[in-house]
Amino acid sequence: MDFLCNEPDSFIDPSVIAEKLLRKRGITREEMGLRKTVVFSFIEDMKKLLLNKLDVKEETDKIFRTPFYNSPDGDSPFSVIGDPVGAPQAVILMEQLIGFGVENILFLGLCGGLQEHTHIGDVVIPTHAHREEGTSFHYLPPGVMPHASGELVSAVENSAAQTNLTIHKGPLWTTDAIYRETRAKINKFRQMGALGVDMETSAVYSVAQYRGIEAAAVLVVSDETTGPEWKPGFSSPRFLETIGAACDLILEAARSVAKERATPDGQ
Repeated sequence: MDFLCNEPDSFIDPSVIAEKLLRKRGITREEMGLRKTVVFSFIEDMKKLLLNKLDVKEETDKIFRTPFYNSPDGDSPFSVIGDPVGAPQAVILMEQLIGFGVENILFLGLCGGLQEHTHIGDVVIPTHAHREEGTSFHYLPPGVMPHASGELVSAVENSAAQTNLTIHKGPLWTTDAIYRETRAKINKFRQMGALGVDMETSAVYSVAQYRGIEAAAVLVVSDETTGPEWKPGFSSPRFLETIGAACDLILEAARSVAKERATPDGQ
């Protein structure tokens, strides 16, 4: 089924809803405090670690029901938000963020390693993504492969150069159905060069392209698919160490992007 509609206007427009909400509360976007650069993570432990590293304990405000947190005063201004899992929920929150004026999204998450050289505890920077989730097809035609922002990828790479992390850059596979990652599918996407598999990146990149904002992802390899059996690594020391380093990496990239694109009002 072709989900794409060429009509540009949606019946429910997140920017209109955002304006109505702000009027109802009697505040402006600036007073709400959401920054134009956002670090976006769907892993609760990662979000908590990001906030711990920033020494931020109190939420700044909410995007509808989802709290966001701002980097400390004096830091290059960006926000941190998270919670949803999977493409549909990610896109709902992402659309709401864009409706409130977000322009740059740095996505931090996990992926399964697909290649012999993508090991647990490595980091994948997806340049583009093969689409096997349904949400992105409401935004881009089937033949289009969504891609990351080159500028944000450069910011991530510059931050990664200061670490000892093992970094892989290239294509990713995104799927809605982690329990239907069959051996045939894994082999197919491995042969197509996909470094890993996740549940959100292709949708995040598709919405960014459609809405004209910038997005890039940093994914930590949490498990491997190259052996005869699935190899999880969620409790391995190397994985846990990389999680902390990946948080440092993406926070540094966010500072760089926010500083470069800061406006006179500090947003």
